[in-house]
Amino acid sequence: MCCVCPGGSVWSLSDSDCRLVASALCVLSELPSVCSPEGSVSILPTVLYLLLGVLRELTGAPVAAAVAGGGSVGGAGLGAVVQAALQALKSVVASPMSRQEKSRGAWRLLLRSALNTLLGLWDAGDGVVDQVSLLTALTVFLLSAGPDVCTVEPLHALCLQRFTAGMDAKDPLVVSRCYQLLASVFQAQPDVAVPYIQALGPPLVRFLQRAERSRPQSAEELLGVLEGVRAMEALVQAADESQRAPLVAILFPLLVSFLLDENALGSAPAASRSLHQAALKDLMRLGPQHSAVFRSLIASSPALKSRLEAAVKGNQESLSAKASSANPAAKSSPSITLKTNFL
Repeated sequence: MCCVCPGGSVWSLSDSDCRLVASALCVLSELPSVCSPEGSVSILPTVLYLLLGVLRELTGAPVAAAVAGGGSVGGAGLGAVVQAALQALKSVVASPMSRQEKSRGAWRLLLRSALNTLLGLWDAGDGVVDQVSLLTALTVFLLSAGPDVCTVEPLHALCLQRFTAGMDAKDPLVVSRCYQLLASVFQAQPDVAVPYIQALGPPLVRFLQRAERSRPQSAEELLGVLEGVRAMEALVQAADESQRAPLVAILFPLLVSFLLDENALGSAPAASRSLHQAALKDLMRLGPQHSAVFRSLIASSPALKSRLEAAVKGNQESLSAKASSANPAAKSSPSITLKTNFL
C-alpha cells in the first residue's frame, strides 16, 4: 500500500502495515455500537472523518495512478485495506444507532455530511481517482443509509452524476463495476431504487444499443456489456408487475441484437462470439419466464424471429459437430437442446 506525504510524494506500507490498518478500521467501525445513543453521536464525526480520510488516501490521484500503472505498490495489501475501509463504512452507516429515537436525527445529519464529503472525493485529486472504490462506497450509502440521507438535494443529483460518469467512463473496468453496482441499487428499497431506475434506465438501454453497433473487442469491454445486461434484468425484476412486460419487450430485442449470423460468427473476435453465446443463453433462460411477451415479439417481428432461429440452429449444429468429433462412432444427441417454442 502507498500513502501520500504532505509534500505530495508517495511512500509505501508493507503488507504487515496494511493488515494493521485493516484491523484498526474494523475496531473503529465497532465503536458506535458500544456507546449509548448520545455517546454514538459524540464519536460519530470522528469515526466518519477517519474512515473518509483513509478512503481519500486510498483513492486519490497519486495512489490510484501508481496502482493503475503497475508501480511498486503493494497491490494485495492495498486491496485488503480498501475492502476493510468499505466494510467499516458499511458497518457504521448501517448501525442500529442511526435508527434509535434519541440519536437518529443527529445521525441523519452527520451521514448526509459524510455523503457530501464522499461525493467530493471525485474532485479531490489532480488527475486519476479510483472510481471503482468510490462508486462502491457510494453504493454502501445508498443501500444502507436509507432515503432520508441519500434522496435529499443536492446530494441525490450529485449521486446520479457520479453514476452517470461511471457509465460513460473510458475505462471498461469502471463501466462494468458501475453496472454491477447499479444492479444492486435497482433492487434496493423503492424509495431509493425508483429515482435511479427512472434516471439511469434510459442511458443503460442506450449503452446496450450501442453494443450492437460497436461490439466489444476485449474481455474487459465484454464484461461491461454483460454487467449492463444484468443491470437491465435487475431493473425488470424491480419494476411493478404492470410495467414489467414493456421492459421485457425492450430487453429481448437487445439480446437478439447481440446474436451473430453463421457467417459472421466464424470470423468474429472472441469477445463478440462470447457475447453471442451469453445472449443466446439469456434468451433461452428468460424466454420461458416471459413467454407471452416473447411470443408477441416473435409474431410481430419476422426479422427478430429469423435471427433467433438461425442462432439456435447454428448452436445446435455446433453442439452436434462437437459430439460427433468426440465420438464419431456413436450417434449422440446434444447434451443441451435449445428451442424457440416457449409455450
